[in-house]
Amino acid sequence: MALLDPKSYTDSVLVVGDGNFSFTVCLASALSKTSVKIVATSFDSRTALASNEFALENIEKLSAFENIEILHEVDATDLRRKFGSRKFDRVIFNFPHTGGKSNIAKSRDLLERFFASAAHHVERFEGDICVSLCQGQGGTPLDNPRRELGNSWQVVCRAAKAGLILNAVYPFKSEEYTAYRSAGFRGQLGKGFHTINGLTHVFVHGVPLEPIPDLQSFISNYSSILDSLYAVDGLITFLNNPVCNLVNKLRKFFGSYNIFDMTIWSAQDCCQPDDVSNLSEEAKKLNVKEKATRMAFKDSEMSFTTRVITKLQEECCSFVLSGTEIDFCLPPSSQTHPVSHKMVAVQTFTEPITSSKLQSDVNSVLEVFIEDICSSVKDLKRESGCRGVTQKNSLTKSSSAESETSQLKNGVQTRFQHVRCASGTGIGCHCRNQDDPKKCIYCRMEKHYLGHDNSPQLCINNLIQPSTMTKLYHKDMLLVSCGILDVSKFPKVCCGWLVEVSIDNLTLALCNIPDIRLLWSKDPRFQEQILRHEVDEFFNFGKAFVPFSLLPPSYIHDISFWITEQMTEQQFFQDIYETTQGSVCDVWFVERYHDAEQDKVSYNYRMVYSSCDRPLSHIETVKMQNLLRRKLLDCDFPLK
Repeated sequence: MALLDPKSYTDSVLVVGDGNFSFTVCLASALSKTSVKIVATSFDSRTALASNEFALENIEKLSAFENIEILHEVDATDLRRKFGSRKFDRVIFNFPHTGGKSNIAKSRDLLERFFASAAHHVERFEGDICVSLCQGQGGTPLDNPRRELGNSWQVVCRAAKAGLILNAVYPFKSEEYTAYRSAGFRGQLGKGFHTINGLTHVFVHGVPLEPIPDLQSFISNYSSILDSLYAVDGLITFLNNPVCNLVNKLRKFFGSYNIFDMTIWSAQDCCQPDDVSNLSEEAKKLNVKEKATRMAFKDSEMSFTTRVITKLQEECCSFVLSGTEIDFCLPPSSQTHPVSHKMVAVQTFTEPITSSKLQSDVNSVLEVFIEDICSSVKDLKRESGCRGVTQKNSLTKSSSAESETSQLKNGVQTRFQHVRCASGTGIGCHCRNQDDPKKCIYCRMEKHYLGHDNSPQLCINNLIQPSTMTKLYHKDMLLVSCGILDVSKFPKVCCGWLVEVSIDNLTLALCNIPDIRLLWSKDPRFQEQILRHEVDEFFNFGKAFVPFSLLPPSYIHDISFWITEQMTEQQFFQDIYETTQGSVCDVWFVERYHDAEQDKVSYNYRMVYSSCDRPLSHIETVKMQNLLRRKLLDCDFPLK
């Protein structure tokens, strides 16, 4: 009943390609008690329909309805010629065809030209375009059976070229359209199509990508690009964003323990360059990374972890801090975002308290946290007595990697499966003699590229005594870490406990959001689902999130390059993030090749483009991939 539901119509609807006007009869009957204006059109002339008794009967029936306009010789691929700038709430095209024998290429072209035309005649973010296709034609996972790629029309890809995204899919139930008879099989008005198990696809306008620049324009605007990608507060100050809502809720939660937010600090509190040298020797030993990206922050700004440590070293007081951390240990994807939002709550004491009492206190805080904040989250699991870790995210574990090595004519090829970054594959040293001046290729180049020559970076978890640490997970996402402070690192602190909250992961769990990139979406339909709430109304947004872009198309691009002494994998991941506008859903490290004759090594990555909220065409991914390649060349990456 999707196309016949009066509630889905408001003002006007355009029906195109209704050769015998039988669908319009069904629609007019369904909307007879409304004031909706129906414009019904056919591709054929009035003269051509003179011999079609069924069409003439339907035209006669429609004359009895008010608000019906009938037009002939309307080309669905050139609606502007007939309608100019006229807008409709909905445009419907049922079972489009090119006439004659079925032809995949011609059918795809018909859809492309129709979408390009119809997109101009529906209101952005308000109107929709409905296309019904026969069983299997659409080429989506909802088709049963699903045809092979080359034997389907790939309707979502065709629509993406016109800036449209798939918003809904409904079965086309022929029995509900009692007066409808499809027409035009092999160009004959008297013959119809098999509509059983057909599907109606509903498309809406998406927020378009920014124009994809050439390299020179990209470099010229690099500073403004960085400002937009690496805002110091991330999403914390974005009203109506769930990250902002959650931070406000957590501030109130920890405030009930007399731990108050100290995130908003004055300019003099910010560590200036001269102040950096005054940090204690202990801070230097902790090895905190001051700049997570080459140009994202000014020298005077500290990383979130540094701010927490500095606060603990300078003062013996309880506090809450929220902020962002930037990390390119993993590539940008649908699961990981380089800019993460965190909150840390620290309760300190000036008098000694037994470890058992501290542990009891932090366990009590976690129990109340689960009850007050996470009550709507299912599948929570807890791990206690965790060891401190320096690298986050289990996706880097080499145990999940599958590899196969082959001896080729000029070298050795190793292919990997299920590996997101090369640094987690176990690639290592093969020097037989450590004193040999001729080091292996790993020691000369790969070690630096993989970041294995860097000391492990400190994370907040390292501030907790390992034996007291408890972690809270939802599925594979870490939500909370807590435990007793390791006061040996902070002489001014007598004792205390610490809670770290992963704001992004907790937001995804609470709102049932499937893709972390959606948190950064500019689509108003995302914001409409997550309206601004008062802190006390927070639980109301814990309901299931409904995706507004279904079955987005994906496109694969491979990229490979020779490793040099100056390159790093994190730089490569950063360049992906900065050039692809959040359109990459996965990056996989798929191959290492060691050329024995030239004694050099190359890495090959597979990039999967798929947008969770915006229309994305193949040509747009080609342009972004070319921009990435040129950016890498500009950074002295020797591409293959």
